[in-house]
Amino acid sequence: MFKTVEVNTNEKLHSTAFWSVIGITAFILIQKNYEFHFYYMEQFQLFLYNKTFLSDLFFSFGGLSEIISRWLLQFYIYPWAGALITTSLLLSVAVLMNQIAIKISKNRSLILLPILSAIFLFFLHLNHNYYITGTISFIFVLTAFLIYLNIDNYKVKKIIVATLLTVLLFWLAGSVAFLFAIAIIILQLLIDRKHILYSFLPLALIFILAYIGVNSGWIGDYSLVFSPLLYYHHKMTPSPLIYYSWCLFLLLIFLTFVVNDIKISRKLHYFVFICQIVIVSAVIYFLLPKYGQLLSAQYKQLDYYTRMGRFDEIIEESKKPINNLLHAYYLNIALMETDQLGKQFLQFDQKGINGLIPIMNKELASLITLNELNFTLGDIAASQNFAFESNITISKTGSPRLYKRLVQTNLISGDYPVAEKYINLLEQTHYYKEWATNQRHFLYNDMAVENDELLGTKRRGLPAENYLLGATDLIYRMQHLVNADPDNTAAKEYLASVFLFGKQMPLFIELIDKYYNTEEALLNLPERFQEAIIIINENNPTEWDRYKINPLVVSKYEDFKQLFLEKRNNANISNIMYQKYGNTYWFYFMFYN
Repeated sequence: MFKTVEVNTNEKLHSTAFWSVIGITAFILIQKNYEFHFYYMEQFQLFLYNKTFLSDLFFSFGGLSEIISRWLLQFYIYPWAGALITTSLLLSVAVLMNQIAIKISKNRSLILLPILSAIFLFFLHLNHNYYITGTISFIFVLTAFLIYLNIDNYKVKKIIVATLLTVLLFWLAGSVAFLFAIAIIILQLLIDRKHILYSFLPLALIFILAYIGVNSGWIGDYSLVFSPLLYYHHKMTPSPLIYYSWCLFLLLIFLTFVVNDIKISRKLHYFVFICQIVIVSAVIYFLLPKYGQLLSAQYKQLDYYTRMGRFDEIIEESKKPINNLLHAYYLNIALMETDQLGKQFLQFDQKGINGLIPIMNKELASLITLNELNFTLGDIAASQNFAFESNITISKTGSPRLYKRLVQTNLISGDYPVAEKYINLLEQTHYYKEWATNQRHFLYNDMAVENDELLGTKRRGLPAENYLLGATDLIYRMQHLVNADPDNTAAKEYLASVFLFGKQMPLFIELIDKYYNTEEALLNLPERFQEAIIIINENNPTEWDRYKINPLVVSKYEDFKQLFLEKRNNANISNIMYQKYGNTYWFYFMFYN
């Protein structure tokens, strides 16, 4: 059917050099711009080194692709690994499609569709609702089609091979078997319409297998057989990009056949090549703002720093402009984890109360943030609840990151059998195995838990009563936490900050009187808190001495008041005061609504 294409050594070298340059360039750019995306994606799938787990996956619809994708995804947590794996997969797609084009056509200039297919898949990889199983399955179908093209032009042999490949793809790679069957029909229409009926046998076989699979419950529904929806989160509306690589593969078969006999000069060959590169660049330029996940890049970076306990780096990153509430949430978590929330109050753009109390919704970013915030505050019941909800949202098998948190919360609360269940699970993973094994000595060992710096501190702060089911108000829960453990600095300073941002001065001074009632506590009171006490007791300066207000703060307030009185009739007074006192609570109290 297709003659072997003679390729001289120079052409091979040029091709190898071209794809090498493409691969290296892609790897560098992906690593530079999406390093934290891969760390974030690692938590979305669970891979267990367990015979039952692997067997269940292997015998599921598209099982081998699923196993390979989960196995690869677990390595995303390592530096460079995510970019390397992604580049390798996408380069494989482009090279295989290019080889198919070469096999069909003598014209070796058609690189546009292979590269575009890889680009569309790359943007899908940036979407956490897309499973890279889809890319691996696509590589399988390209490989199968290339094998089919290399079979001798003998009808019976080709039919047998096509049938076997269809069955294997259906079982091991899922719905790409349907794509394979359509590709065979299109190819047969182009080369030999007399025997077109034979090419419909793989498609007929898929209909039979689909009917059996759906009716037996092995496959959810027919849409998973005849579309790429199998490779996208079933609860989400799929991105249109999920269809593009399939369509481009079929278009590649048609176009390469059409241009098969077109002869072009070397000069025109280079012109066509440059035009295709220009088109690829334009496509990337126009798709990047919509599908490039640019707005979530900083969130993923801050989330990774939080997971790894790199709170100083969050604080350093927050010296740049803070443009969204998610950034403010992570900043405030970092300040609490480093005992700086009070000391650094108003030194950053913390977004007021909105930056302290996250919006309660079912979006994954919100659930994960609430889990981290409540764990930092010591609200272990709430942290566990949000970790559990996040786990359900992420995937059917859950997230290793969140299983780790569930181990911690159950150890703290003393639910050892539940903690042991999650430890058993994580011990079957690659990255979390050692950590999980190290948690075993806490099981059924209250003394070990109580002596641990993290777990013991959190356990001592547990409220005596279970208030979670009856309390959705975060402030109410924080008051219970402070009552349970007056040494919970994070919860105390969190409450104080909320009261000050809300200008709830009676609640603030009540908190100070109740929990900062020793001389040592008052002497170490954060400066912004001292400034608030001066406002509350402005007409009673003798109280300043009782609260041990620093003389330097008192002197600063007198200067503030004098400047304010001098400029009070100036229409630009807020800007004048901001220049010198913009980070004081006095300025916030007077000029922020």
